[in-house]
Amino acid sequence: MIAVLGLGLIGGSVLRGLAGPQAAGIEGGASAVGWDPDPAVGNHRTRPPQGLFLRDDFRAGFALLAPRQLTFEAWCYHRQIPDVTAL
Repeated sequence: MIAVLGLGLIGGSVLRGLAGPQAAGIEGGASAVGWDPDPAVGNHRTRPPQGLFLRDDFRAGFALLAPRQLTFEAWCYHRQIPDVTAL
């Protein structure tokens, strides 16, 4: 199961609170951050801020995935791919 994790929430404290996420059936985390400056393009329903993948708090949460052997799934627009690959 891939869980929607708020990696930017207090530096990923949601992951710190999970004792053995694989034991709970969680194999990875996902973040939907589709954002575009063009108002004709609909942003994700959660209304993510611009540059979320670049924020220090998000990166702190993201850094907690690999030591826990968790995967990451990014739901983003093509303009945000450089932000994802910078992770």
